[in-house]
Amino acid sequence: MKQWRNERPHKKVIASKKVLRHAGEIGGFMKHLFSLIKPIFHSLKALLAATLIFGSTQVLAAIEVKALTPAETQDQRISYFFGNVSLNFPSYRSWVISNTGTEDITRTDFVISGIMYSATTNCPKVMPPQTKCQLDVRFSPFAEGYHSAALDMIFDKGGNLYFDFWGYGVRQ
Repeated sequence: MKQWRNERPHKKVIASKKVLRHAGEIGGFMKHLFSLIKPIFHSLKALLAATLIFGSTQVLAAIEVKALTPAETQDQRISYFFGNVSLNFPSYRSWVISNTGTEDITRTDFVISGIMYSATTNCPKVMPPQTKCQLDVRFSPFAEGYHSAALDMIFDKGGNLYFDFWGYGVRQ
């Protein structure tokens, strides 16, 4: 029994030396890996900063709305994430809305909720068939944190458009 007790501490010392040697190898590997990743990280950081600074570039997306019979009417839900936006530097997003049907459609309501958001449209109240218009949404945070909004475009015959927006106001 005494012999077993004497051997055990010796084995622990050898095992702990192996663990330390492997930990040193892993630490060296992690340093090497970080040295490889660091330039990529800084490039991504610069790209993200450029996106935040130049994030006000408008991007267009097309949405089709056509006159449908009441049984065919389908609402459309569109979600958009503005990302991280610098305080007091607005970011814009635009959508093209088309009446691809054969009848006029009448916009009965256009409302946006959300303190940090605003929206404008050049869509006429009555959209003839085969016409297009544009919806522009602006996210201009003046406070840090998460901000969301909802925009509803209600039409008499075509499906309604429901937009959900969210983004983060960040300090530079």
